Amino acid sequence: MEIKILQNSEWHFGKYLSDNYVLETTEYDGEFESVKGIRYSLLNLETNERIEVLPNIDKYNIGEIIDVSTEPKYLYFANVEKDDTETSKDIYTNDTEADKYKEVGKILLLRYNISSGETETLYNFTENLYGLNEIKKLKLFIINDYCIIIQNEYLVLNKTKTYSGFFRFTQRLYNIKDEAEYMIADENFNLNGIMDILAVSDNQCVIKTGYSLLEDNRYNLLEEDECSLEAVSFVNIGQMVSDLAIGKKGISLETIEQTYHNKTIPYIKKMGDYVIYSCVNNETKEEEVKFYNLTSSEIKNCINQDVIRVSNLAKAYVLNNEPYICIIKDNEISFLNLNTNKIEPKYNNGSKLCEVYNNLLVFTGVNKTIFGKKKTFFDIISFPGGELLLHEQSEYVDSLITNNDTLYIIVK
Repeated sequence: MEIKILQNSEWHFGKYLSDNYVLETTEYDGEFESVKGIRYSLLNLETNERIEVLPNIDKYNIGEIIDVSTEPKYLYFANVEKDDTETSKDIYTNDTEADKYKEVGKILLLRYNISSGETETLYNFTENLYGLNEIKKLKLFIINDYCIIIQNEYLVLNKTKTYSGFFRFTQRLYNIKDEAEYMIADENFNLNGIMDILAVSDNQCVIKTGYSLLEDNRYNLLEEDECSLEAVSFVNIGQMVSDLAIGKKGISLETIEQTYHNKTIPYIKKMGDYVIYSCVNNETKEEEVKFYNLTSSEIKNCINQDVIRVSNLAKAYVLNNEPYICIIKDNEISFLNLNTNKIEPKYNNGSKLCEVYNNLLVFTGVNKTIFGKKKTFFDIISFPGGELLLHEQSEYVDSLITNNDTLYIIVK
């Protein structure tokens, strides 16, 4: 693995896309009161140059836009135009008369080719912008080059009127190629909502449905019948699109985990050949971390105690394509290998572990000179060998690894 140091004092903690590009976004007050404007910039890691994407087109934060593809080729963003037509005034008949006509807009979803710079409009729809991102949310899943799932989420007050969350959902499927839209009838999606979709291959993805009860201590704020049925499921992308388009009320899913009320699933993530997720018992505060092997379908698990909030969740990693739990105790860092059930190298160098990358660990720390002046540094250490590969007296800001296996360390 090649290691490169990038000096960038204006680093915005962007999202790595593909090749050598990082997406950086900054919000500003735009034309519409209810939605913020966003500036999109691409930082080229090779040249350290930043270019604003299509500055002549206004872009807005209309909600989450999630590209499900394994290797993103495109950048997706939304433009908003005012829509004062009579038809637009009836898009939400359930809104109050006072709110019904406020900032009705036409949202255009655009796709920008990162390599060629070409842009195309994929989809447009009318939306009442009033309360967007506050009392209602939009979540758009770009399933592949041809299909989008649009989820509307609505703020709901709990029975005791002490808490509100986005617990009511509607979804629709849009076929880009056919320019056809279908209301989604799947009862699981409608009742529990889609929290996340991750691609595990070109034709398969893993879906987390249902909202976590660990967030905001929801277990103690919601009655049992106010909770959602949570699940982690695999689905063939082509089959899912077909099922949704014909209006099936129960699409074909391979569910590997399901919880309700007493247990919750706070997250899913993919690392290497594993899908990682947790099941937290809301009564005993016990977390069971699970590593699902995509090749063998074998599950490795580990128990973590005293999980009260998200920050208490176990730190789960895949190193050298093996499942590990990082254990931090009394300034000592160690890793439990779930295949061997053995604790592997312990690190007691007084430094802070910042990132874990396959077979590399990134630590940061502070040294004092003989004159008492503090100097920050970072170390890159091999795993599991513990060899010091790089020591730099620089202020560490961030790091990322590209799809061609180059590790970039960003410093001021």
